[in-house]
Amino acid sequence: MSVFGFINISKPVITPEDRAWVEDNFKWLIKTFGYPAPEQEQKTISPQYFPKTFSSNTITIDHVVADLCALLNVPENKIAVEIHTDIRDSQNAPYESGGAPNTRVEVTKNGYRIHVFNYLLSRPERLVIELLYEFIAIRLTESRVNWGTGKEAELFIYLAAVYFNFGLILAQHLADIGRKTDGLWEHKWSNLSQMPPQVMAFALALQSKLTAQHNPVWITELSGSIKSDLKNAMSLLESNPSPLVNKDEIEVALMFEKSNEQYYSNDFRAAIDTLESVIKLTEDKKLKSVALNNIGYYLQRLKEYEKSIPYFEQAIAFDHEFGYAHDNLGYSLIKCGQLEEGKKSIAKALSIPNNEPSFSYRNMALYYWAKGDRAEAEKNFQIAFETETEELPVDLLELHYAEFLLDQGETEKAMQFLRAAVEKGEPEAIAKMKELTR
Repeated sequence: MSVFGFINISKPVITPEDRAWVEDNFKWLIKTFGYPAPEQEQKTISPQYFPKTFSSNTITIDHVVADLCALLNVPENKIAVEIHTDIRDSQNAPYESGGAPNTRVEVTKNGYRIHVFNYLLSRPERLVIELLYEFIAIRLTESRVNWGTGKEAELFIYLAAVYFNFGLILAQHLADIGRKTDGLWEHKWSNLSQMPPQVMAFALALQSKLTAQHNPVWITELSGSIKSDLKNAMSLLESNPSPLVNKDEIEVALMFEKSNEQYYSNDFRAAIDTLESVIKLTEDKKLKSVALNNIGYYLQRLKEYEKSIPYFEQAIAFDHEFGYAHDNLGYSLIKCGQLEEGKKSIAKALSIPNNEPSFSYRNMALYYWAKGDRAEAEKNFQIAFETETEELPVDLLELHYAEFLLDQGETEKAMQFLRAAVEKGEPEAIAKMKELTR
């Protein structure tokens, strides 16, 4: 996938060529990631979205990285940061900076190393902007997206940021020009994006339509010409709608969100019924795959393991590299006594970069427990606990470990983990606790 390079910076209104470029790239993003979740707001640099960043008076790289990992679903243990110094750190020297990058991402064996110039620490807001840009690139890399190089890469990352609901933040900082003086020396900086404001505005307007936001409240966060550009783009899409704004798919996206709410309320049957409707109505293969996986998972939670297996197989047929579906299939196969087939599915999940390994190690622990290898089961349970992240806790991990400990006769320790599972609100754990305390 590459962009077309028709961008015209001088035009005050988006050209037909630029509009086609934005729509073609959004079409590709939708094909890759599915329709964006409905009614999602563009994010801002605020405590609502960056709680750790704003948890202290001093903004630190570690806190910004932690927030961006959570926001973009990037495992924090894959990120390393290296600080560099240059002339901008000198106390008694004038300088003028502009054009050169302040950050750079290096792909490593275990993840990513973000190189950051120490100068950014004195400009916290710019630090967030630069790191956000790199994290969008990391998110695309994690999804095996090839978005080009050079100017094309920068332009596409801006569109991806809009798609992931970070466009407002970048739109507010397309031009960053300033100066400061200590009374003796003057320091100047200039950070100018290659993204034309009217193209960025059209992308934001298109995302608003895709998420069914016809009068987004975040428009008030913009100022100057880009705010006017956004209003013009919204009017343009009203009079000349985009073919991407498929009302049926937007309605389906709303239904998918409803199924998530039903799941979080532990209403698994209702969530399954809602997702069955999603599968019938959507033409989005990515969404079909996710919906099929979720139905299978909800059947697992109802202990209908054999019934869940075809759903995972169908999800994998749509997306062969769907790590969660392979993982869930392995879980159900183990529960049905097909241990070796289950192990193969879990091993496949572990080989897929976009999978969450803590779930796989929990499932592998169940495999070894079923095989009677208690030492390996214990080892894999511990790896699951060690690799579990705060942002993505592993369902049923404490419950299964409690059951494993009960099987070993370690009742007191088992009850500690069972209570932790109950505190998470897992209905299976609550039922188990009632069974043991009758």
